[in-house]
Amino acid sequence: MIDQYFQKINERLELVLSHEKDNLKKAAHMVSEAIQNGGIVQLFGCGHSHILAEEVFYRAGGLVPVKPIFVEPLMLHEGAVRSSMLERMNDFAQHFINHEDIRPEDVFFVLSTSGRNPVPIDVALAAKEKGAYTIAITSLEYSKSQPSRHKSGRLLYEVVDLVIDNHCVRGDAILAHPNVSVICPYFDRDRQRDFKRRFRRGDCPHGGKWI
Repeated sequence: MIDQYFQKINERLELVLSHEKDNLKKAAHMVSEAIQNGGIVQLFGCGHSHILAEEVFYRAGGLVPVKPIFVEPLMLHEGAVRSSMLERMNDFAQHFINHEDIRPEDVFFVLSTSGRNPVPIDVALAAKEKGAYTIAITSLEYSKSQPSRHKSGRLLYEVVDLVIDNHCVRGDAILAHPNVSVICPYFDRDRQRDFKRRFRRGDCPHGGKWI
């Protein structure tokens, strides 16, 4: 499994290198232009995607003019289930994005692998309306495999200025093992009932389905 993990990761990285080099260069150019013209780099993501916004903020040796937009109810520490529910709500982004200082000289990254939920899409639309250059980091394979939850029917990659495809597979999980099915194998039925009660939902936190 360890060898398979590194093989799969390298395959994804090779896909990005092969197919996204021009888009990465374009994004780098736009970031450079923004900073030279007095703009900043802004980033937003929901759930686990917000981690990428944190990753480039206040880093030793990194860029200074970087501003992540953190909305705690859309992060995980106030409740993972609630975060997922809010991300799927149309117009929820209006509660916070209109108050953000977004300017035409800025570059605005929106991070969402599935690219189908309303909040990241609304954030991208709002940033674009304010004149910022918008860049999505998303998975086209994932996005095109499922319908949008946005009221317009559009997906994230359809509303931004530039798309960087992270080439993530649908559903995020990429490893397989002959002794592990897609059905959650971690608990028997009694433990599943207790776990579902504690998580207050029917989805398995390991990413599978309950038996």
